Amino acid sequence: MASNLAYVAKTGLSVHNYVVTGSGPTYFTQFTYGKISTFRSRFGNRFCLLIIGDQRIESDFYVVPWDTVCDGFTDSLVHETPRANGHILRRWICHVRNSCFELSKNGFETFKVDVGQYKGNMELLNQIQTNIKESL
Repeated sequence: MASNLAYVAKTGLSVHNYVVTGSGPTYFTQFTYGKISTFRSRFGNRFCLLIIGDQRIESDFYVVPWDTVCDGFTDSLVHETPRANGHILRRWICHVRNSCFELSKNGFETFKVDVGQYKGNMELLNQIQTNIKESL
């Protein structure tokens, strides 16, 4: 049974925050260009990237305010993958290694920022839940 507080609340949190699951010890994940664009147009800089780790560990998540990492979401770091339907999937590849949020492309260009203060941050998680309730 899941005890990760962010995982348990992810359905409600995903309305106003970009929620993803990070895989493995580096929280490997991706953020799609379309979703980032949608969140930015709807909320400006007032949303978080929520990266959920192990569902069994209560505080294994990062609640990262968008304005902490927004400078890394540049076109030069976007991965483009052709799809069978002719569309191109545009996304940023992310790892969080030793509390360092990292976006990279082909291992050459990277963006890194320390997000240690956001790991398992219950206060920030509660704050974004409260903000959601107040906006309803």
